[in-house]
Amino acid sequence: MSRNYADSTVEVIEIMNVGLRIETGIAVCTTTIFLQTSVPIFNVYGVIRISALFGEVTTVFSNEAAKGRFVFTSTSPVIAEANMSADSVSVAQLAKGKRLTLQGDVVGTAAVITASAGISLWPLGKMIVGTNGGTGKIGLNNDGAAFTVGTGAMQFVLCYTPLSDGAYATNIF
Repeated sequence: MSRNYADSTVEVIEIMNVGLRIETGIAVCTTTIFLQTSVPIFNVYGVIRISALFGEVTTVFSNEAAKGRFVFTSTSPVIAEANMSADSVSVAQLAKGKRLTLQGDVVGTAAVITASAGISLWPLGKMIVGTNGGTGKIGLNNDGAAFTVGTGAMQFVLCYTPLSDGAYATNIF
């Protein structure tokens, strides 16, 4: 027996289970991400609980040994950049459909690269970021080799629940 649910019903069920969902445009590795610096991906206003944060490969990566590490920086109040994860293994030669995922169980846990395209672990724990009434940014840092030539692109997704009055997140690109 097949069931068809109204789009509004599906949206409410999604929000109840994983929170609000936003995504970025496609970020090209040689110009946007993996540049050996922190690159902001999402703005955070107030306090949010992250239930999922990942980047999915949309264009096959070339053989450059970059590494991904999720970070949070508060701009108001000013709080220095802090790690949300440790470095992933090298992103060299990632196939389309593979994901770089924030595991979320321990701040020191490495960002996970999926073993197979299209299959990912769901994070074990949720992470709270931001400050009440404050603003900040979730970003991706690269401590490996910078992408200078070659191919590679990702699209990032953030699923979150607001925890303070008026809290929300937006994509940066």
